[in-house]
Amino acid sequence: DLLEHIPDCRAFIKALGAIADHFVIKLPLEKSFFDNIVWPRKEYPSLIQSNGHVREFDVNDVHYFIRRMGLVPVKEGVYVYHKLKASFPPLQAGLKMRQKCIYYALKYFKRTCAFVLPQKLFLYWIGGGGYYCLATFNQEAILTD
Repeated sequence: DLLEHIPDCRAFIKALGAIADHFVIKLPLEKSFFDNIVWPRKEYPSLIQSNGHVREFDVNDVHYFIRRMGLVPVKEGVYVYHKLKASFPPLQAGLKMRQKCIYYALKYFKRTCAFVLPQKLFLYWIGGGGYYCLATFNQEAILTD
């Protein structure tokens, strides 16, 4: 849960690669069709937002991101955040009835999708999960854009 906060990940991994053989990577998968296109409320990625994320990932591009840095996965996978919560923020105090209805409608829509859709489709379309990886570093495997 660190690389989404670092502006130059390649230099960071390259420097750590000189002293470490294996890396344990965990990244949030917060870039989704729903949250970025249908209901865009995010303030990131940006250097001035509150959670410190300078980049975000979806279930497809995270695999390429890891490999572009010269990391060679030994084991990798994705997971959905707790399905009953469906990665939905807590209800804010002082909302009007209409806002509360929209909040609960969206919350239960996401929850239902978490149970109905296959994992990777849910992560791509609706969002709310993460990626994990055990990887080795290979200087010669660094890919350029």
